Amino acid sequence: MRKSLLRLRSGTLCAIVLFALLTLTGTVCAQDNTVTGIVLDEDNSPLPGVSVLVKNSRVGTVTDADGKFTINATGDAVLVFSFIGLTTQEISVNGQSTISVTMKSDATLLGEVVVIGYGTQKKSDLTGAVASVQMKELSNVPITRADQMLQGRISGVQVTQTNAEP
Repeated sequence: MRKSLLRLRSGTLCAIVLFALLTLTGTVCAQDNTVTGIVLDEDNSPLPGVSVLVKNSRVGTVTDADGKFTINATGDAVLVFSFIGLTTQEISVNGQSTISVTMKSDATLLGEVVVIGYGTQKKSDLTGAVASVQMKELSNVPITRADQMLQGRISGVQVTQTNAEP
């Protein structure tokens, strides 16, 4: 009886020590704080769609339609703000819970950009594999299907319809 009571007490003691260790570990790991803020352009208008990343991590978010964001970051983290046509900015959290950022335009990034099926390219970097058809060329042509718009308009392109599907 005495041995079983001793086992019960040592088992309870082990459970208490284990619980305390798990609680302390959770407290040490949970040093992230929630950082909120707003991203504005040079005219103080909110910027939706700005990428907000914690530097050197996989944690990130995007600003909403009002330019506001919420992200979990440690007190010494650096947030990286980026948007096409604007200068990328890095801002230290320094224990702050609210950050306001004003993005500045970058004239060097505002060159002609062409959107292609698998990303974007500068127009000067493209080869002859890209062609375009102006809508004003198609406005006077009677068409019933979308494939008829391209037929005979682009050099080297043959448009055929093999079935009734678009």
